[in-house]
Amino acid sequence: MYSLVLALNIVSSLPECVLSIYKQWKEVQAAKSLLEIPFTTVFEYMVLFRHVCLACSCLGSQLMVYSAAAVSDFYVPLRDMNTHKIQSSDGKPYLALTNTPKMLYMVSNIWAPEAYLVSFKLETDTTILLDKATSAITRWGYQKTIMNRYNVDCVVANILMTRYNEVRLVFNGASYKNRHLSFDRSSPISVEVVIKNSEEPLEAIFVPRLVQAHLHCCVCSFKITDE
Repeated sequence: MYSLVLALNIVSSLPECVLSIYKQWKEVQAAKSLLEIPFTTVFEYMVLFRHVCLACSCLGSQLMVYSAAAVSDFYVPLRDMNTHKIQSSDGKPYLALTNTPKMLYMVSNIWAPEAYLVSFKLETDTTILLDKATSAITRWGYQKTIMNRYNVDCVVANILMTRYNEVRLVFNGASYKNRHLSFDRSSPISVEVVIKNSEEPLEAIFVPRLVQAHLHCCVCSFKITDE
């Protein structure tokens, strides 16, 4: 079981699977803590993720969506699942997997378009890590239309074998929200290497850097609005 750790705003007209979460909100708000939302299946994840983003979208550019859930790349759609137990007498079962829908596009373009979006990329091959990470920022899908662009603000990229000791922060310097950052405009992608150098967990080092980048973008957004 994973946990989706996010702050929520109360909204109305919720499905039953989400309603119980909002009942805990006042307690969490009073304690000034985060609301931990457990989920088990990819279906629960997609439903909860959508409602959380929609509920928090009113925060505009002040919202950071930290998409760290390790969701499987493939799944079995509900319509293809057997209603009853698969019988061994039927012979060898054949399992057809479908690509899990990409949530990043939905977040950055529909659910919370003004939010600062952080995603993660884990690989085992160092030679393709940065290409995979930058694809979440600049990738165009098969149709090569703007509908397929992920438009992530930052990708936390790491290698499986060294994931506890080193990460690369790949920033999107060409997006509208980040256009005032001091990056070379001819090179919209900026990469920062973060290496663990103390007993503190690696997250204690790079998360404040993400907060700093998000704050910088918020300030820039206010400047743009004032202009």
